[in-house]
Amino acid sequence: MSLPEQNPRKTVLEQMIGGAISAIPGIGPVVSGAYLGTIAASAREKDEEWLAMVSARLKFVERELEARGEALEVDGEFIGLFNKAFREARETGEAEKRQILAGIVAHAVDRQSFDWASDEEWLDLTFELSPRHIHVMSFFYDPADWIRSTGEDVEPLSRRGGNFAITIDDVILKYLARGDERRRDRVVSTIRDLERRDLLVVPLGSNRSAYPALQPRTTPRGNQLVEFLRRCASDD
Repeated sequence: MSLPEQNPRKTVLEQMIGGAISAIPGIGPVVSGAYLGTIAASAREKDEEWLAMVSARLKFVERELEARGEALEVDGEFIGLFNKAFREARETGEAEKRQILAGIVAHAVDRQSFDWASDEEWLDLTFELSPRHIHVMSFFYDPADWIRSTGEDVEPLSRRGGNFAITIDDVILKYLARGDERRRDRVVSTIRDLERRDLLVVPLGSNRSAYPALQPRTTPRGNQLVEFLRRCASDD
């Protein structure tokens, strides 16, 4: 999807970057123009990629509406949501969140599957949460199913001799932190934040027998958020 031609005046971002490069003694004036062109082209490509995702999803929703004898509805609420999602998509480099934002925009035109009154809370949370928050939420919604989706057998992780074969801390380190202790600290910080938001309850440091490691850990509120995100991504 092509975008309208940009205003010939530099954007604030271009001015900031260009000013910083130009300030470098000796090389600034020579390279700043080339760098600005590269940055502008990259940003434009990223915008077009996201708008193409939105367009593809809108076509899917439009076919669903046509099958029901309905038409796309675009009003002030939708335009506001689109603008907010576009800004957020520009600010994040995470493909997963960009896809979620595109799905939300597309589903917002279908009033049968998208209720502004009841879904507003989940919309706000989606914009607030980072891709890491969403990834952790998706994992703990059903850890066993998540692991199976990678092709791994969860049976070896099940109960052995009265105890569970793996602890919750083991699961976090292996599947969310990918064996990196420093990354694990960031994941734990994310878990704590989600707990404060009443989206997760994860008993870290628990023993094997008391807490099955692959049990879902999302709260009822967390379940609603994950289900909202899955509903918006259902046409992928």
